[in-house]
Amino acid sequence: MSRSYYYNRAGDGEIQFGLNDLEALASPLGVDAFEIMDLARRETSDSAQPVDEVGRRVRLLLKSPRENGADYSFAELQSDAQRAGVELQAESFDAIAGSTIEDAPSDQVLRVITRHWSVPDAFLTDLGDELALEAALAQLDFRRALRETGASVSAARAVGDVPPTALRAIAESLRSIPPMGPPRT
Repeated sequence: MSRSYYYNRAGDGEIQFGLNDLEALASPLGVDAFEIMDLARRETSDSAQPVDEVGRRVRLLLKSPRENGADYSFAELQSDAQRAGVELQAESFDAIAGSTIEDAPSDQVLRVITRHWSVPDAFLTDLGDELALEAALAQLDFRRALRETGASVSAARAVGDVPPTALRAIAESLRSIPPMGPPRT
């Protein structure tokens, strides 16, 4: 094939590569055409987060009260997804949480989940963001401490933008106070 043949396909993507094209390119490189297709699929995916770690973090969210004090409800999560124009089925959410999903979930789905629990998007969309991880973990710990001590979890909103270390210190202080009665939401 001519150089212009491949250039036209690689240029603006208007003309797609076929399997024969990929085989012709893969052969001199000593790789299989299917390896190229799999690599391209992974590289163009809008989310490349490790499925196991995403699942672990989602399970942590499931154990934590939301900012409004409510516990997890798939119906509410699905409603949030619909408002965001994102399709989310119970089976796919269970697969994300259970780390059994085959392909990494889209960033759109991950953002719906993080926003449902009011934690930074990067908690699920950028697993290397240590600041987002620390902020989310501190916020979740603070909410659990509020619930454990019988305080209203929705009071967490009143705290505002507090550094994670301060939130953790407040959570520890709350835990040192005897419970006020049954937990409120």
